[in-house]
Amino acid sequence: MFRIAWIVLAVAVGGFGLSAGSTETMMSVSMGCAKIGETGAAYRCDDRAVDVLGWWNLLGVAALLVVPCLAPAVVAARRVAWSAVAILVALAVFGLTRVTETSHLDSLMVGFPVALVGAGLATLQGRREKKAARSAQWPGG
Repeated sequence: MFRIAWIVLAVAVGGFGLSAGSTETMMSVSMGCAKIGETGAAYRCDDRAVDVLGWWNLLGVAALLVVPCLAPAVVAARRVAWSAVAILVALAVFGLTRVTETSHLDSLMVGFPVALVGAGLATLQGRREKKAARSAQWPGG
């Protein structure tokens, strides 16, 4: 059950990241556009961000969010789930520090709500592992 939940979370965050990122304009990605409406660069503020920055930038950011969600789906252990949550929080903080850069890295802040969902899954997964360990230790109980 937890493997499926982690896979659903990975698909949701990947799909959201790719769909939102593919429709963003440079106005939402570039601090120059957001503050004064111009950058002096070779692009205009109403250009699509993926046309200016390229798809690889967006795919890389999406992969950074998806891979930690897939790890607990592959290795269904509480330790791996909590590690994924920690990585997602670290990625979100990193994204927060990159808000002023002209890139999709600020999209990593999506890691905060994903980490909250992951923490819920890891907590429930931990309770199930403890219950299974107790019933294996005490036959018939």
